Amino acid sequence: MTFYKGIRILDLSRLLPGGLTTKLFGDLGAEVIKIEEPKQGDYCRWEKPLIKNESYYHLILNGNKKSVKLDLKSQEGMDLFLKLVKESDIVFENFRPGVMERLGINYEVLKKYNSKIILCSISGYGQESPYQNNSAHDLNFLAMSGFLSLMTDGIKDPAIPGVPIVDIMTGLSASFAISTALYKREKTGEGELIDVSMYDVNVWSLSMIAGKFFVDQTENLREFAGTSPSYNVYKTSDAKFVALGAFETKFWKIFCEKIDREDLIPFGKLTNDVGAQIKNELNSIFRTKTRNEWIEFFKDDDICLSPVRELNEVFDDEHSQKRDLLYEIEHPTEGSIKQLSHPIRYANLAEFEKRSAPLFGEDTEKILSKVN
Repeated sequence: MTFYKGIRILDLSRLLPGGLTTKLFGDLGAEVIKIEEPKQGDYCRWEKPLIKNESYYHLILNGNKKSVKLDLKSQEGMDLFLKLVKESDIVFENFRPGVMERLGINYEVLKKYNSKIILCSISGYGQESPYQNNSAHDLNFLAMSGFLSLMTDGIKDPAIPGVPIVDIMTGLSASFAISTALYKREKTGEGELIDVSMYDVNVWSLSMIAGKFFVDQTENLREFAGTSPSYNVYKTSDAKFVALGAFETKFWKIFCEKIDREDLIPFGKLTNDVGAQIKNELNSIFRTKTRNEWIEFFKDDDICLSPVRELNEVFDDEHSQKRDLLYEIEHPTEGSIKQLSHPIRYANLAEFEKRSAPLFGEDTEKILSKVN
């Protein structure tokens, strides 16, 4: 039995982070029904790369879900939606603040149809904020929150992450919030209104840095951004990279002894000119061997050194195979497609749901024909 069997989610969201949130519930047995605008549906269906007619973005985000075409701007569509609300546990949306109100389905309205309903709303800056109507994407939240200012050693321009960090953190936060609301409902019989702000989630992620800032605003806040010799990325002779995470003194000491540079032991965390000089020396040292030669050289040493790998190396890795991080599934029009597994393992759950992403409107007739 999967954990969320019997839970129904009406998913009005598009793209990330909404798709990630409801995917996690679908993996664990919830019935996730994507409510899609009849003309084009969720935008992620059309994002490149396409296999044949379906976007891999859609296929990876929307497995273990159903798809219903419904026009919420029509009276018929709204009537059907509200009937679905009566038979559901969660309504999930990521419209801009005010859209649910204008559609006539805010939390107060939904409660009239289902007193135990949980409404989870994701938005950029929350339902009430001076910035609530601002357009923004992941990069903007990173910039506004101060996160991006920490993605530099203070000399180079801020580095833009290659993955949508805020989207992913928000999806995980929203899934936790919904689980919390379900637990509360089990105890009290009451539903909940959840307001998830992508900006707030990103500020919260700065907890460790904020702790330093609150104590001393002059303290170096970029020690994890390549400002110190012991916590950095170094280029090797084959133009690849290794990541040295010898942040604690014990790891740094072993590293220095291994390369016969005990003289560097006192200076691992320096971020001043001396630290910069040591980084330059290590750059020269690391360029004397290939990436894999360095990994082999340190394989028996407890120093936190890792290769900077490409994705093909990640997915071909023995760990990925041992932990079943990938699986293949048959899609009715796209053939065999690769999927990422649910990231958590449970001792008492034999297997996760493994159903392909739905075709556009695939379940419309089946689901709406059963609406009371």
